[in-house]
Amino acid sequence: MTLSFEDKALQYYGEVCVNKALIRKASIGTESVPMYVSEWIVSRYLNNGQIDETARKNMRDFVNKHLPPKDQKEQLKAKLKNGGPFSFWILIVWR
Repeated sequence: MTLSFEDKALQYYGEVCVNKALIRKASIGTESVPMYVSEWIVSRYLNNGQIDETARKNMRDFVNKHLPPKDQKEQLKAKLKNGGPFSFWILIVWR
């Protein structure tokens, strides 16, 4: 039996394979986020390899919590100044 390329990739590299179709299907509003970050977010919240409503909600919640829109700049600065709870991500790109 001959395996397709996708089946071989899943068989040998399943834990690190990314299904790009799922990234597009997720539609979590990460246009300003690098693709590898979107892939990580989607892979983190998949349910049995599929995107259901629970997974989609969890992805949106994660994006809204950790990747706020640029127009919230002043609100975030106020939180920092007042010592409120705050978390953020720093993306480091090696070239």
